Amino acid sequence: MHAPVPVIDRAAAEVMMIDRQGDPAGEDAVAEMMSAGVIKRHTRKVLRIYAERRALLGALLQDAFGSDIEFLLSPGGLALWVHFDGSIDMGRLADAGSRNFVSFLPGSAFAMTDAPVQAARLGFGSMNPDELGEAVERLRAARRLIA
Repeated sequence: MHAPVPVIDRAAAEVMMIDRQGDPAGEDAVAEMMSAGVIKRHTRKVLRIYAERRALLGALLQDAFGSDIEFLLSPGGLALWVHFDGSIDMGRLADAGSRNFVSFLPGSAFAMTDAPVQAARLGFGSMNPDELGEAVERLRAARRLIA
């Protein structure tokens, strides 16, 4: 953790309140899985899966929105930070998305000020390829609702 000392001290105090004794059985199970290579194999597998989902979401978004969006495919993470054209009202898009059964966090949810943010955080980690396609189609339909 990298934070000011008072924040680290508070976090440490909270951990001590929640988990003073630890979990020996759980710790032993994790140690055994580490020794057997289970965690390393799982990590390699999920990193590949998430990379495929990330690339697919990027391609689907590009096809659906073209020049109305910009984003970078980072080498990690479980979401894309997507910048939308300034003509798209992010609050209205989020509302239309909810009505169309697709939700996302608009950039304003992450802002430290009241300044508008023409971006959204689009998560992909829990969705399979078919669900990603459906989500992008629903987002595109939501965009058409507010156009």
